[in-house]
Amino acid sequence: MKGTLRSQRDIRRVLSEGNRKRGKTLDIRYRRAEQVRMAILVGRKHGNAVRRNRIKRRLREVWRKKRPYLSGTWEVLILPQRTARNGSVSQWDEELSDLLKSAGLMERNMVLRSP
Repeated sequence: MKGTLRSQRDIRRVLSEGNRKRGKTLDIRYRRAEQVRMAILVGRKHGNAVRRNRIKRRLREVWRKKRPYLSGTWEVLILPQRTARNGSVSQWDEELSDLLKSAGLMERNMVLRSP
């Protein structure tokens, strides 16, 4: 997938050097970069592989909708909290928008509509 943070070194750099915003079900870590890249980190606390992969698939879809509206180039980590297991895609969509706007990664007055 194009624009994905893959190496452990890059992910650790975002975790250690990046800024953090925390929501009810999602956390994001972010830092300035040369291009827009993203990774989703879902730990074992979220359940078996089927559940973790479902969470990642759904969050990738939410990210795909938000990516064109980012202002600037960023490396972003999305870390769902344990409460995210019970969340819906629409809830994650709204929360990710709020987190990105509060972090300054997306314009505040941007209204995104889901089809």
